[in-house]
Amino acid sequence: MMVFSMQAIASSITYPHEVVRSQMHVRGLGPFNGFGLICKEIWQNEGLVGFYKGWATNMFRTVPAAAITFTSFELFARLLREAGARQRATKESRRQAVVSEVGG
Repeated sequence: MMVFSMQAIASSITYPHEVVRSQMHVRGLGPFNGFGLICKEIWQNEGLVGFYKGWATNMFRTVPAAAITFTSFELFARLLREAGARQRATKESRRQAVVSEVGG
């Protein structure tokens, strides 16, 4: 549940940048002369709401993707830890078998 809320907060904070970047790309403007121009146009024509056009659609895309990524990472990390523990246990049992044969 925390993944959903953290991703939603992060996407909400950075979304205006994505809107401006997309507009710059569509208009073919460079990074040094287009950013301020696009921000000014969006603010004058649409206000704050203009910076969040398409936000809901973006949430439907990014939040589930983040949840899947986080869950996959955690499951894979657990799998690797368990495999490592099994490998160490196998090595230890083999070592003990050798020691008991030599010592016995």
